[in-house]
Amino acid sequence: MKEINENMKKFILIMSIVIASIGYTDTYNKNIESDVPHLDVNYEVIFDKVKNVKTSEGIAYNEYRIMLPVTKIKWMNDILVKELSNAIFDGEKNVSNKEKLKEMISNEFNELNNENYENESADNYTFGAAIVYLGQKGNIVSFKGISRNATLAARDYGNVNYINIDINKKKKLKLKDIIINYKENDSRISRLLKENYDQGLEYEEKSRYTGNVPERFYFSDEGLTFEFATLELTDTFSDAGSVLTIPWKKINPLLYPEYRENEVSIFDRWWD
Repeated sequence: MKEINENMKKFILIMSIVIASIGYTDTYNKNIESDVPHLDVNYEVIFDKVKNVKTSEGIAYNEYRIMLPVTKIKWMNDILVKELSNAIFDGEKNVSNKEKLKEMISNEFNELNNENYENESADNYTFGAAIVYLGQKGNIVSFKGISRNATLAARDYGNVNYINIDINKKKKLKLKDIIINYKENDSRISRLLKENYDQGLEYEEKSRYTGNVPERFYFSDEGLTFEFATLELTDTFSDAGSVLTIPWKKINPLLYPEYRENEVSIFDRWWD
């Protein structure tokens, strides 16, 4: 993976509170022999503004920090812009044009700062959003999307999403794209996840797994890994939620051949 450029280094300092508070899932860049060239990824800070506002208790500030990965593949960039817009606007606005997204973010930021806070208390407010390149396994390129709202008085926990893109098919993968006969095999996936979850339970501890199979998944070293929402599987209050993995030997028979794990592959951490 190309060395992180200066823009990203600067932005990491800005976003450290955002990413550190959410937690980072340790994934791997599983490069295997393939006709697909290794992806070249850079980063662009597309919005970075802070503005002071008058409140009944003095001065507070609003800030937006947003970062986007940029590749040399236009259609992939369009997918990433679309995913970022969904994260920022909770799926209510959907655009794949970067300049249009910048305009939308700027309008949102201006509306926030045009509100009248003078007769009410207002805390310092920070919004951060970023998509980070995780790695590439053959024709599959993976990213992690992170967004978070926060104030000094109360911490609002962020959202996490995974974006797995098939370069050959030029699309973001959903479970139905990688699982054979997904409607029929959904219950098998659920059972395998329950097995994984139950193995970690203490004696006489009751299972909290409801059978949910989330679309937040990625291809990890151990197998197909799913990330669940905060408090869905545990009482531990963390932004990243909980993860369950179905080992390759169990998930491989349910996957289309192009998404199965080869017996021989080289695993390198994505930051190497």
